[in-house]
Amino acid sequence: MTDAVPLTALHVTSGGTRVYTLPVRAFPNFRANVYLVVRGDPHAPAYAALVDTGGAGPDSLGDLRAGLASVRDGYGEAVGLDTLGRIVITHPHPDHLGGLSALREHTEAPVAAFHSAVPFIEQPGAIRAAWLMQPDAQAVWLGLPPGSELDGRIRRRGSNLSVPRALPVATPLRDGDVLDDLLHVIHTPGHEGN
Repeated sequence: MTDAVPLTALHVTSGGTRVYTLPVRAFPNFRANVYLVVRGDPHAPAYAALVDTGGAGPDSLGDLRAGLASVRDGYGEAVGLDTLGRIVITHPHPDHLGGLSALREHTEAPVAAFHSAVPFIEQPGAIRAAWLMQPDAQAVWLGLPPGSELDGRIRRRGSNLSVPRALPVATPLRDGDVLDDLLHVIHTPGHEGN
């Protein structure tokens, strides 16, 4: 796998809303997609939202900036981190949520998140404490001896924070909600588990 990130892709809804797929390096050797949703005149969009944020590393933010530049240069959209009107978090995995803290340095866009992700954003310390209590029970259930490599992996996973500091969520979302008169929330439980 190369470090080069593929170009953005454009999808247009039947109502004319433009959705751009922005690939970012969420982790070393792992790419994730962030989505830019734009409505209105490309030269002065009425709405621009980022769906998910990529990872916490500098490559992810750099790729996001490059993707936005590609949308500006290749499609003529007047968008950037400073023009976002909304950030949407679909679920609390680090490749979807990890870049939120870094984005906070560049945009005041209000955050909307599926309700099960809100505690991970607003109370990351409490979530870490809960995870760190669970590894003992998980290790016993799995029959892992204390101090084993797998026991250590469970503990390391629990000590990682998706966001390093508490951030406010302006809009908790639930199945059936409509966000900003545009985005319809459809709960599709999958690998997130909620």
